[in-house]
Amino acid sequence: MKPIRKKQIDGERLLAQETLILEATERIVALLQDQHVSRQELAERLGRSKGHVSQLLAGDRNMTLRTLADLGYALGQTFRMSPEPLELVGVEPQAFEPRSADEPLPDEEIPPEPMAAEPLAAEPVETVETAVDSHEYALAA
Repeated sequence: MKPIRKKQIDGERLLAQETLILEATERIVALLQDQHVSRQELAERLGRSKGHVSQLLAGDRNMTLRTLADLGYALGQTFRMSPEPLELVGVEPQAFEPRSADEPLPDEEIPPEPMAAEPLAAEPVETVETAVDSHEYALAA
């Protein structure tokens, strides 16, 4: 296996990011066309400005997963994610060595062990009796 240069990895990551953004925006634009919904109408459904929607669809504004879910919801749709092999976007799959099951994680990646819950001490509960039931009070008023 040949060594991977940092710039090559950064470029491949950027390609993966841009590919996903392009796919998401193209799907939203296709839904708008299929449903005959204008960007202005979509903006109104989202409670945002038309400019905000235009920036999202142009890739000029960061589209978070929440934003994508909001866009889909406003169009009566939901989005599902499905992972695909890197080679579909032109990245050699050997570029990343999978960690063997018996190889320990570096210290910073070891998840903390959950804390054991201590049983709560049983303390007597003080009750207060009221002279008037809340329903009786409402009827009396």
